Amino acid sequence: MSGLDPTQPGIGESELGPSMTPDETRQALWAAADMDDLQTILAAAADTNYAADVVLLRRECARCLANLGTRHPTHGFMVEGGCFAAVAEGLIDEDPGVRHFAAMAAANLTTRRAYHGKACAPESTLVDRLVGQAAG
Repeated sequence: MSGLDPTQPGIGESELGPSMTPDETRQALWAAADMDDLQTILAAAADTNYAADVVLLRRECARCLANLGTRHPTHGFMVEGGCFAAVAEGLIDEDPGVRHFAAMAAANLTTRRAYHGKACAPESTLVDRLVGQAAG
């Protein structure tokens, strides 16, 4: 069970929270579009501030990583950019949506044997956290 409530609005249908106006949302999206490196997404996905709109941002970042991970050509820059560390942080997030999308990202990024070594490296916490989530 993913922990997501099917009776609630889906991703993209949920509100951004009371603290962001439509103009602030647009400005944040434009600022994010101007960023040219994966570290911005990775840092947001691992953020530990739990305000409602920031939780949604972390959830959307984790979902973005899961979506990007569906295409093998993106795996190299994602893995080299530190995606496994961000996904490992997402697996222990307080929000079930972030955990769900982090697990999807991990599943997508480990479809290529070339990256198994990085996922299972001694300095990586990814496998331990996946096992912890699977064990409940």
